[in-house]
Amino acid sequence: MPNTTWEISLYHKKYPSVTEGQCRSYCLSHCYCAAALMINGSDCAEVGALTYGRRADDITTTTLIKVRKGNAPYTDGPSAATRKILRPYKIATLCVSGLLLITISGLVARRYLVGDGDSQRPLNYGVRAFSWKELHQATNGFQKLLGKGSFGEVYKGTIRSPQPHPIAVKKLIDSNEYSEQEFTNEVQSIGQIHHRNLVRMIGYCKEGKHRMLVFEFMPGGSLRGALFVNQERRPPWCWRAEAALAIARGLEYLHDGCSAPVIHCDIKPDNILLDDHGVPRITDFGISKLLGSQQVHTTVTHIRGTRGYIAPEWLRSEARVDTKADVYSFGVVLLEMICCRRCQERVVQDNLPTGTVDDDETVTLFGWAAQLVVARRTELMLDGDAEVETVEDMEKVEQFARVALWCIEPNPQLRPTMHQVVQMLETRNGAQIQALPDPPNCYVESSPLIPQLKD
Repeated sequence: MPNTTWEISLYHKKYPSVTEGQCRSYCLSHCYCAAALMINGSDCAEVGALTYGRRADDITTTTLIKVRKGNAPYTDGPSAATRKILRPYKIATLCVSGLLLITISGLVARRYLVGDGDSQRPLNYGVRAFSWKELHQATNGFQKLLGKGSFGEVYKGTIRSPQPHPIAVKKLIDSNEYSEQEFTNEVQSIGQIHHRNLVRMIGYCKEGKHRMLVFEFMPGGSLRGALFVNQERRPPWCWRAEAALAIARGLEYLHDGCSAPVIHCDIKPDNILLDDHGVPRITDFGISKLLGSQQVHTTVTHIRGTRGYIAPEWLRSEARVDTKADVYSFGVVLLEMICCRRCQERVVQDNLPTGTVDDDETVTLFGWAAQLVVARRTELMLDGDAEVETVEDMEKVEQFARVALWCIEPNPQLRPTMHQVVQMLETRNGAQIQALPDPPNCYVESSPLIPQLKD
C-alpha cells in the first residue's frame, strides 16, 4: 500500500538503509511481524499491528502487509460411526458454550447499564476508563496533593483491582483546544506507550468537564527531591550517571520509538520520578498533545520553575518547536545531575566578602560549567564527591558535561538528537569522546572568569 501511514502502530524493530526486498524478507522471517513499513524509501520498521491508517500524496511510507499464502488442505470429515460417538460430546460442548455466552453477555450489559455511557467505555486493552466518582473515592476527595505541575495537579489515591494499588491522578488544566474525539485518540496513543523509563498510564476520566489521567504511583518521589532537598546526602555519582543515561533512553524512545515522535515539552526534575528501586521514569509525556499547541506554549513559558529548562525557541513566536526543544531541556537536567546545582541559581564567587556580591561577580550554571570544561577542571563540578576517585570516573564527568553543554546549544540545528545523546553517554571510545564539540562560546564569553581559574 503506497503513500500510507499508521498513527499509533508500535514498532517492534527498525532496520535503517535497506531495500524493499530486504524489508519484505525481514518481516516474513519473524512470526510476530504483521506488516512492515518502508519509510522514506530506505528505513524499514516491523510492526505487530496496524491501526488508524491514513493515505495522502505527501506521505512517503509504503506498507507491506503479510498475508497467508494458500489454505490448509481439505480432509474428509469423520465417519458416520465416529460422528455418532462424538454427538453427546458436541451437545455438552454447545450447552457449556451457551452458558458462558449468557454469563459474559450479562456482565457486559451490567457494565454499560451501571456505568456512565460512552464516556466510560474502555479505549483499549490495558487502559481503564474511570468515572469521576471512582477517582473521587480513590483519592478520598482529592485530599493528598502530591504536587502541582505545568499541566495540572497530581493527587495520590488507591484503587482495588483486586488488591489495593497506589495510583497518581492528574487533573488536567482546562483547555478549549481539543475536541472529544481528539482527547480520545490521544489517550489511546499515550496508553500504548510502554518503556522501562516512562511512567505507565493505566487509565483516564472523560466525564462532563472533567479530564483526568491515572498513572502508576512512583514511591521514590521526584528527581528534584533527590538532587536538591538534602545537599549533605546527595545521591552518589555512580547513581547519577546511570540515572542520566536511563532518562536519556526514555526520551529517545519518545522521539524515535513510537510511530510518530512524541515531544514532551516540559522535561525538568519535577517530571522525572523514581520507582521503588530508584529507577528514574519520565512522566507527563503526551499531555502536550491533549491540551493543544497554544495552551502548551502559554503554560510552558509562564509557569514558574519551568523557564530555566525551556529552549530559546519557545520564546520566539516564529520559531518551530520540535524534538530539539526536549534535547535542550535534557541538557539542563543533565548538568544539574552532574553538579547537584539548580539551573536558576547563580554560582557566587567564593573569594568575595559576604555582602559584596553583585550581578557582575556571579556566573550562571551554564557559564560556570562551560569554563570548567574548557579549562579541563571538571572535578570542581563535583564539589568533593568522595566516591569519585578514579581517572575513569573523572573522564566520565567531563564526557557527560560536554554532552550536556552540546545539548544546550542555543541554535537547535547544532544540537544532537536524543539518539546521538544516548550513544555519546554510553560510549567508551576515546576518539568519539574527544570529537565532542567545545562548549558554546556564548556561555564562556558572557561570564566573568571564576576564581578557581585565575591562578
